[in-house]
Amino acid sequence: MITTLRNRRAGACALGLVILTGAVGPVLPAVAQTRHHRNFAQKHPTLTGIGAGVGAYALAKKTGKNRVRAGRRPNFAQRHPVLSGVAAAAVAHHYAKKHR
Repeated sequence: MITTLRNRRAGACALGLVILTGAVGPVLPAVAQTRHHRNFAQKHPTLTGIGAGVGAYALAKKTGKNRVRAGRRPNFAQRHPVLSGVAAAAVAHHYAKKHR
């Protein structure tokens, strides 16, 4: 009884797969799609990196000052805002160039 149910289930799965493949097959394009429109970050990776770096630097400076004012110890990024900005710029530039 168990093997009969297993065989039926396997047969139903195989039949479903054949039907799904047959239905989706003609819809898929045979040729490569046209090139997609690149956004601003992909067209200008250097400017994107600069913007991310300046933003990260400003954020680290501001939150670091607020933490010191509140009597708490700033974290690494807030103690080294220039390094934080450079790292953010490098990551943003890399993603804009390599992960299109």
